[in-house]
Amino acid sequence: MDDLLSNLVESIEDLATEAAEYKYTFETPEEVKFNELPYLRTGARVTALREASADSINVHSLQGLVDYVAAKFSAGGEEFPHGLAVHVVAPREVRLVSASFGPWRQRDVYAVAQPSAGARFPFGKFLDQEMFQINLLSMFSSEEDRAKLLDFSGNIRGEDTSTSRDDGVSQIVTTRKTVTTDGVVKVENPFTLVPYRTFAEIVQPPQLVVFRIATDGSKECALFEVDDGQWQLKAIDGIKAYLAEQLPDVPIIG
Repeated sequence: MDDLLSNLVESIEDLATEAAEYKYTFETPEEVKFNELPYLRTGARVTALREASADSINVHSLQGLVDYVAAKFSAGGEEFPHGLAVHVVAPREVRLVSASFGPWRQRDVYAVAQPSAGARFPFGKFLDQEMFQINLLSMFSSEEDRAKLLDFSGNIRGEDTSTSRDDGVSQIVTTRKTVTTDGVVKVENPFTLVPYRTFAEIVQPPQLVVFRIATDGSKECALFEVDDGQWQLKAIDGIKAYLAEQLPDVPIIG
């Protein structure tokens, strides 16, 4: 009985909503103002009256934004009726935006650049020896410290890592130098690596990391970020410098 009553109430509410919408279709919209802001009133329904905006386009590189701006300016610049600025939102997002306009102070977003999605190194997670090395090779630029980490991680003896000495900063680990000879190395932290994680047009910012080896004999390795996000500021500065050179007449915010 309760279900029947509930369904009946819902049906009545739906009919009331449909009747109200049907009524509004026959009422003449009227522009009104509240607090000096324009609204459109249709019967009892009131909506903000804003200027229409075109949908933003998506590109996957900084050069894509530059090409878009050049093409629109060569066509007379009608695409940017309310001005043009670059907003560097983050190391992986840049927007072309307008100045604020209209009584609502709205802002158009003409285009958004985001690099193509790709694999990113899982900082803070222990990986098995093979996957760790594959990620090092494919997700970081070739640098001296990357070569050191490849050497360390590739030669760890699993049966000896459980007895490695660790003072929280460095680890002393037995490694395999050859097929028959063992050696002892001290892994000093931090290391400086250069991961691929912003737009390809700029120099990828370096990243301070701490390298850790599991002590349970599994030979698993991990990298932990320790630069408090400084790489992001460096990436944003690089993006701004690149776009300032390519678009000298466009304000850049970041």
